[in-house]
Amino acid sequence: MFTIFFTLIYLFNFVKACPLIETNLEFDILGSGFHRQIFISSHLSSKNRLIGCVLSYRFEIPSGAYLNLRSLKHHFNQRNISSTKHCIFSSFDFDVEKPYNSNSESPQYSSIIIFINSNKFPTKSFLLNDYFYLPVKIRYHNPNPKGINLNADIKFKAPNVFLHCTENNETLLNDINCKRLIQQIPSECGLLTSPKNISAFSLFHKKEGKFKIIQIPVGNQLNLFFVCFVTFCVIIFCTIIIARKTILT
Repeated sequence: MFTIFFTLIYLFNFVKACPLIETNLEFDILGSGFHRQIFISSHLSSKNRLIGCVLSYRFEIPSGAYLNLRSLKHHFNQRNISSTKHCIFSSFDFDVEKPYNSNSESPQYSSIIIFINSNKFPTKSFLLNDYFYLPVKIRYHNPNPKGINLNADIKFKAPNVFLHCTENNETLLNDINCKRLIQQIPSECGLLTSPKNISAFSLFHKKEGKFKIIQIPVGNQLNLFFVCFVTFCVIIFCTIIIARKTILT
């Protein structure tokens, strides 16, 4: 009985978030087909002024999707994306050519971890608002051999949010509930295997949805013989017509 009681107390204290900062995160998958956009909007409120702060987002990109890291550099440099510019970090590049069932990330890597890092916010404020769109592409899936389910489900998890403030770290460290949330995250951007890390606070936030599931159509392998037969007949028919016209002329 006492063991259960103390366990509940421990779990209650463990899940307690940093009381100095409150975070709300909006997470959604926009678009249709094989070209989608991950929409992120975060709102922070603090009891102390947030000075020289950097927000970071940790994403798990599922193996059924990929990012074009080269085009994302230009994407985040556009002025109309957000009032705060962002950059992307990844220690692993995506194979953009291969389909889902034969891509090099699977099965060794079920998902690839990336970080979206923001630049320092220009104002000294008690509130921080940040948003951006992350273009993501869906891999082509192999056709279904039984022809039963002609849709593939791809699950996207909501990102983890981190905060690093150059002027507020000492204040946050004085609170035990904030101090134990410290994690090491990459502070640089680009495709790097050994980046420099910084200490940041993992923010517990009220998620509107912990994950989003999208569906894309897949082919029916039962139609393979019919499609090949019709294609072969069309080729033979066209060849005969061309040969006949050539002989007559």
